[in-house]
Amino acid sequence: MNLLTTYPSVNTLDDTCPPSELDDPVPPSRPSEDPSDLLLDNLETSVSNDTERFTDRKRDAVAVSKRFKRIGMENRGRKIGQCSDLTITRAFSCGHSSRVRDTGKAMSYRCKDKFCPICNHARSIKLSHRLGNSLEAYTTAHNLHTYHLVLTFKNSNELPDYRRIRKLVKRLFNSDSKGRKAFWDRYGYHGALLNFEITVDRKGKYHPHFHVLLITERPIPLIEQGEHAGEFQNSVNQEISDLWLKITGDSYIVKGKGFEFSGMFEMVKYMTKGTMKIPDEQLYDLAKWSEGKRFLSLIGKLYSNEELKTLIDQGDESHDPETCPQCGCSEYVDIPAWYDPMTARYVEFSYDQERSLSPP
Repeated sequence: MNLLTTYPSVNTLDDTCPPSELDDPVPPSRPSEDPSDLLLDNLETSVSNDTERFTDRKRDAVAVSKRFKRIGMENRGRKIGQCSDLTITRAFSCGHSSRVRDTGKAMSYRCKDKFCPICNHARSIKLSHRLGNSLEAYTTAHNLHTYHLVLTFKNSNELPDYRRIRKLVKRLFNSDSKGRKAFWDRYGYHGALLNFEITVDRKGKYHPHFHVLLITERPIPLIEQGEHAGEFQNSVNQEISDLWLKITGDSYIVKGKGFEFSGMFEMVKYMTKGTMKIPDEQLYDLAKWSEGKRFLSLIGKLYSNEELKTLIDQGDESHDPETCPQCGCSEYVDIPAWYDPMTARYVEFSYDQERSLSPP
């Protein structure tokens, strides 16, 4: 239920939405327990703080846009630069807020590019909530155990053959060798969520690796105390590392630890980070190499779970919630703002001003 339908005049977000300045259609004599009171009380904190973080991502997107234009990808750079020129914040009375694309009155354009800081963050947030909640319910219902396993490949000057390295990861969990069969039979391998990530090290070499949400039917022993508490016991980690080295021939770094679903965001984050630190030539190569590839997938028994597969397939779709995704609250106000390139900040506007804005 949208409690407010009018908006304050244009002002910078340093002074965004103090409750006393909002147009209030409810008489001042309303009781203090009125839900709109709660909305107004939470509005300044829930929107202003979120907008500051969103503004930072928009600035990063503008910087990425300029880099793409500089390396000859004009169209791609233009789309990233126009991403979220108009943004709409749906502020719920509970104090949470959400970004939406279409309220029926205005459209907030999203480029959905793999290198866009705004779209990558939005995608990871959605997946961490939806996929995380579904996986947590699934593992709880089946009394399963969850772990975070990092599988790295040897750093290289060349971009990897993605099909090849993904097959190598899947081989680790197959039981076509006595060593792997003995290891996974011991802990009851159930399935895994694979997420690929690639970075560039200080020497300019590519560092490809997989983040694996590993699910087993029996617990894997962890270190209980000290600096490395929560990590796989050394003997377990060494055994997996030896198996990994036999499969890859040159890679042996493996890190395993217990996993809590509160850390789901890190598990599903996009495959690139630190884009601004990558040299132009490598940025061009990485952008071309990643086209058409999907880096999040399910294996094992999870592969046959249609609900989880659907959530991954819909990870890039926009969603305009009528209720708060965190608590279910249905009282909200939509606050539109456009990005002012002169001040590099978002500025609020009313829908009456929308016609004066050029479309993205």
